[in-house]
Amino acid sequence: MRRSLWLSLLVSAGILLAGALVAIENVGAGDEGTANKEARSIDEKQELQDATDTMREIIGIPEEGIPQALLSESAAVVVVPDVIKAGFVVGGRHGDGVMVVRTEDGSWSNPVFVELTGASVGWQVGVEATDIVLVFKNRDAAWKVLNGEFTLGADGSVAAGPVGRQASAGTGLKLDHEVYSYSRSRGLFAGVSIDGSKLSVNRDANARFYGEAYADANVLIAAKDLKAPSEAGAFVAELSKHTTKPGS
Repeated sequence: MRRSLWLSLLVSAGILLAGALVAIENVGAGDEGTANKEARSIDEKQELQDATDTMREIIGIPEEGIPQALLSESAAVVVVPDVIKAGFVVGGRHGDGVMVVRTEDGSWSNPVFVELTGASVGWQVGVEATDIVLVFKNRDAAWKVLNGEFTLGADGSVAAGPVGRQASAGTGLKLDHEVYSYSRSRGLFAGVSIDGSKLSVNRDANARFYGEAYADANVLIAAKDLKAPSEAGAFVAELSKHTTKPGS
């Protein structure tokens, strides 16, 4: 009986302590909310910088990079640096990155923050960081990402992307999939299959970086007069240097 009483007292004390901690955190949130938001926006700036560096380095791979023709004809491009893949028999994959889509005039939109997640089953042990690049040939597939969650291989056909500067439809290569995927790990670059991975818009990251009014990806893309932070412009400029507008 006495033991039950002590257990009840301990549980009650734990509940009260947890409530007090939550209350303290909520009180402090009012004073530090702005500072916390500014601190978190630094993460998005770093993501864009990493994505810009990744794109520059991958495009700069001599003779074995993403085909120029594929990039120039793409409807959207996703860059997710440092995707963490970890597992012990059952594995998981997660990474934060950015996505740009072609606008009506053929230029690139402001970068939209996205998340890539996936799971796999099989013999696997360890942790690995990989850069992932997705090239969307199909505009409808790209818009599925912007309007909700997109599963590679289920909501759109995905294939390991071809490599080589001269690779194009004109040289006999059939570019008939909706999405082409690439990875870079430990200095090695190649096309990779990532069927089953899910790609979704990170509304919170959009709101922190651009402002609450631009959390929705469609609103962000349509905002042509938006004065985006310099990191966003740097990513678009880097990609634009290596792509042309369709028909030009």
